[in-house]
Amino acid sequence: MTGHLTLGVDRWSCSTSYISLGNRFTFERLAYRVGIQKSYLSRVMRTEGPNLSEDQLYAIAVDLGFSAEESHFLQLQLAHARSGLRARRDELAATIDGLRRAHQRSEAHISAPAVGPAELTEFFVNPELILTHMCLSLPRLRHDVRQIGSTLGLSGEELTANLAALERLGMVKLEDGGYRVQHDRMHLPVDSPVFRAYRSMQRLKSLERCQRLPSDRAYSFSVAFAANESTRQEIKQAFLGFLATVEKMAQGAPDEDLYQMNFDLFDWSR
Repeated sequence: MTGHLTLGVDRWSCSTSYISLGNRFTFERLAYRVGIQKSYLSRVMRTEGPNLSEDQLYAIAVDLGFSAEESHFLQLQLAHARSGLRARRDELAATIDGLRRAHQRSEAHISAPAVGPAELTEFFVNPELILTHMCLSLPRLRHDVRQIGSTLGLSGEELTANLAALERLGMVKLEDGGYRVQHDRMHLPVDSPVFRAYRSMQRLKSLERCQRLPSDRAYSFSVAFAANESTRQEIKQAFLGFLATVEKMAQGAPDEDLYQMNFDLFDWSR
């Protein structure tokens, strides 16, 4: 067997997941490295035989390149599957679910530091303040702030108020005739008390902007589809991986223009 290997325990997702290993991988090779028979490993993977031992599962995780965190997660799942004590199984299930939920949050996949619940409330509930701040990261606008006003559709008074607020919040600093951004990478956690307000205001501002732009400058995609919960989790995991890729791409790109990307995934029927 080559290509994909399906594990009986999941790798951070709520459903069975797979790991792409390329044509160099075979069951026989993995069994040899772990020190077990190929037929035994095949039965385990088909959930037709006993579970792997802790040492065997550890060896497989190492061979497949799992991180220490992922290996620990697998060991917890194995312990849960083998435990005969209801109280311990419940405790392990709660631990597994907590780790899974933590891994499904955006901050587990990006390096931008999260801000605390009381920090910068004024900043995150004002989309024009956020956009003004981001515009100041562009060299061509940093020394000519009047262009920011025309770009965002702000009056001179509104722009002046935004710049003053950003200075007061410590987000920018005026030096050498221009503004220098002090904090250019932040993440607002979903459990922040201002997250819902932030999300609503950002969505409204995004829609307003998209309505004004020609179709070739505002790409939008929306789809409603029928699936199940495990598929939703797989889609979310795929997006979180994409998010980490986007962050690296944005960090390595020259600061020439300002862009925004939105993504929504939610249910209608539950």
